[in-house]
Amino acid sequence: MNNQILFAVQRARVLLVNERFGLLGRKDAERLLLPSIRMHAGSALADSAIHLGASKLGGLPDLPPGMDWPQVEVPKTTRAEQEKLRRYFQSAALLDSLGDERALPFLCQVSLAELAPWDLQRALPGKGLLLFFYDAGLDMVLNTLGDNPLEQRDFRAWRVLYVEDGLQVQRAAPPEGLGPQQRFAPCPVSFRLEWMLPPHESPLLDRSLDVWRYLDLLEAIARMQPEAHDPKGSLHRLLGYEQPIQADVSYYLSAVSREPGASELDPKGWRLVLQLDSDEDVGMKWFDAGSVYFCLQQTDLEERRFDAARGVVQFH
Repeated sequence: MNNQILFAVQRARVLLVNERFGLLGRKDAERLLLPSIRMHAGSALADSAIHLGASKLGGLPDLPPGMDWPQVEVPKTTRAEQEKLRRYFQSAALLDSLGDERALPFLCQVSLAELAPWDLQRALPGKGLLLFFYDAGLDMVLNTLGDNPLEQRDFRAWRVLYVEDGLQVQRAAPPEGLGPQQRFAPCPVSFRLEWMLPPHESPLLDRSLDVWRYLDLLEAIARMQPEAHDPKGSLHRLLGYEQPIQADVSYYLSAVSREPGASELDPKGWRLVLQLDSDEDVGMKWFDAGSVYFCLQQTDLEERRFDAARGVVQFH
C-alpha cells in the first residue's frame, strides 16, 4: 500500500471515530481535520555524521555563504525593571547581556524535500530549507517586564529562515556567546503522519461543544494512530495543530502581535509551523517540561513570509 492510500485510510478511520462520538458534524470534521507531521529524533550523532542540508534537531545550522547567524539586540532596561527581573530569576546571568547583541540558539532545520511526501496540503515549499532559532530564556525574561512588552519593544527572540532550493549551504561556525544550555545535541529526524482535530480551547470550535467528551474524542483519535507516536513521548511536530500546555496559543499570539493602535489579529488565522517539546536526548528543556511553538498567519504562510513567524514558549 503506497503512502497516499495509507494516509487516506487513516483519515477515513479518524472520521469514523468522530461519527461514533457524534460531537462534530461530518462537514465540520472534514473541514477541521488536518494532517500533522510528527518528527522523531534519532540518537545523537556527531554533526559531521549528518548530511549537509538534512533535517535534524540541534547541532549547527547549514546556511548559504553570506547569510549570517541570526542575532537579537536585547533591549536595555531601567534599574526598576532590572530589580523586577532579579525578583523573578535567582540567577542574574541573563541580565549581563541586556542592551547587547547576542546570537539566537539554533533549534532545528527541516529539509523541505524530505518533508514533501508528508505535507499533504502542500502548506510548505517543496524544496529548500527551513531553519528555526529561538532564545526561550530571553523571551521569558523580557515578558516579565510588562503585560505586553512586544508592543513596546520588538525584540523578536526567535527567527525562521527560509533557504531557497538551489543555494549552496555550508555548516555554520558556532558564534561567540552561546552557552552550553543554548546548544543542542545533533540528532537526525524521521517523519510520521498524524491526523488531528483542533485543541479543545481553539477559536475554531463552537463554544457550546461538550469539552470533556471532546477531550475523550481527541484521546481516541491519538490512540488509533500509534505509528505516529514517539516512543520517548516527545511531541515534536510540523503543521497541523499545536498541543498547548497553557491557554490556546492563537489567542496569545493575536494579542502580542497587535500593532499599536490597531485591532487584534483574528486568532482563527494562525497556523502552526513547528512545535518542539522538551527532549532530554537533544538537551532541550523548556523550563518545566514545556514546548516552544512557531506560528504564522495563514496569509503569511501562503505567501512564504517566514520572517513574519512568531515564537512562544509554554510550560507547566
